[in-house]
Amino acid sequence: MVISSQITFILEGGEDILKLFFKPNSPILLSIIIIALIAALLYYFYRYLLAPAVLKVNKEKENLELKHTRMMALFAELDPDPIIRINNSGDIIQTNEAAEKAFNCQLKGKKLHEVLPIKQEQIYDAMTNNNSATFTEKIGNKYYTILLRGEPHLQFAQVYFRDITQRKKYEEMLVKSEKRLRDLSERSNELIEEERQRIARELHDGIGQNLSFLKLKMSKLLEEKTAAAGREDLQNLIELLELTITELKEISYKLKPRVLEEMGLIPALKHLIEKTTRESNIKGSYNVTGLNKRLNFNLEIYIYRIIQESLNNIIKHSNATEFNIQIVLELNLIRIMISDNGKGFDAEKALNNNGKLKGMGLINIQERIKNYDGKFKVESEIGKGTVLIIEIPLAFKNKWKAKIK
Repeated sequence: MVISSQITFILEGGEDILKLFFKPNSPILLSIIIIALIAALLYYFYRYLLAPAVLKVNKEKENLELKHTRMMALFAELDPDPIIRINNSGDIIQTNEAAEKAFNCQLKGKKLHEVLPIKQEQIYDAMTNNNSATFTEKIGNKYYTILLRGEPHLQFAQVYFRDITQRKKYEEMLVKSEKRLRDLSERSNELIEEERQRIARELHDGIGQNLSFLKLKMSKLLEEKTAAAGREDLQNLIELLELTITELKEISYKLKPRVLEEMGLIPALKHLIEKTTRESNIKGSYNVTGLNKRLNFNLEIYIYRIIQESLNNIIKHSNATEFNIQIVLELNLIRIMISDNGKGFDAEKALNNNGKLKGMGLINIQERIKNYDGKFKVESEIGKGTVLIIEIPLAFKNKWKAKIK
C-alpha cells in the first residue's frame, strides 16, 4: 500500500510539472525557444553569410596574389636591367633575359651566393622581416647597384640590378680630375716656394749687396770734409738706405727664412713667434713634443708656411691677446694645434655646402693640407676663440718619407 501510494504521488507530481512546463507563459519553455532561435540564427549567419564571405575573400586574395605574381614576372621579363628571383633557401628560381646576358651563364638552379656576395643571413632577413640590402658590384665589364628585397607574403625575394656603369665612369673621371688638380696645386706650391727662394737669394746677393756698398761709400763721403748742408743730406740718405736695407732683409727673410734653412723648424718657429709678438702685441707661446731632430727640409718649409698663414689670420681677424702653438711628433704623423683667445666665429656657418671653408686664409691652409693627404679641423665659437687642428702624414708619395735627420 505504501509503495502504491508513493508511485501515485510521483505520477501526479510529474503531471503537474508537465502542465507547468507546457503552459504558454512558462519561463522555461520561453527560454528554450529563445535559445533555439539564437542557435538557428547563428547557424544561418555562419552557413549562408559568414562562410561564403570568407571563402570569397580568400579566393579574391589568391587571385590578387596570382595576378601580382604574374605582373611581377611579366615586369621582370620586360625589364632591361637584370632581375633574379630566389626562394627561402637562396636558390635561383627565375631570371629575366637581361640577367642571363649579364652573367653569361645559366642562373636558374644555382645558389645566389655562387654568383653574388650575398649571405644566407641577408636572404633570411629579407624574407622574414621584409628588409632590403643594397650594394655595388662589378659584373663583367659593367657596374651595378644591386637591391635585395623580400616578398614575405609570396615566399620569395627578388634581386634588382641597376646599371650604373656610365655614372661610375664619370666618378672615376672626377677622381682623376681631382687628383690632377691636387698634383697641379702641389706643383704650384713647389714653384712658388722655389721662386720665393730665388727672389730672396737675388735680393740678398744682388740688390742687398749693392745697397750695402752704396751705404759704405756714402759713409766715407760723410767722413770727408763737406759743407754742413751737404753733410746733413748725406746723413739723411744714409738713414734712408739703412731703412731700405732693413726692409729688404725683412722681405728676403719672409721669402726664405734663413733660420729655417740653417737651424731648422723649431728655431725658425721661435723667431716667428717672437717677431709676431713684437709687431702685433699678441703674446705667443709654443710647445714641442717628440721633435728632437730635424725633419726633411721640404716638410719643414711646409709646416712653417702653414703656421705663418695661421698667425697672419690671427693678427688680421681674431682680436686675440694670446695664441699658442703645439707640435707633437708621433709615429706616422705630425699633429699641430694652433689656438687663440680671440673673438672666434661660427665654424658651422664658415663651411659651405662642399665642406670647404670660407675665407682665403683658411682655404689656403685647407688646400695645402689636402694636397698632402693631411687632415684639417676647425673648432671655434663666437666669443670663445679658435683652435686649428692639423695632422700631416710623415710619408706622402715618398716626398718626405719620415726623414728625420
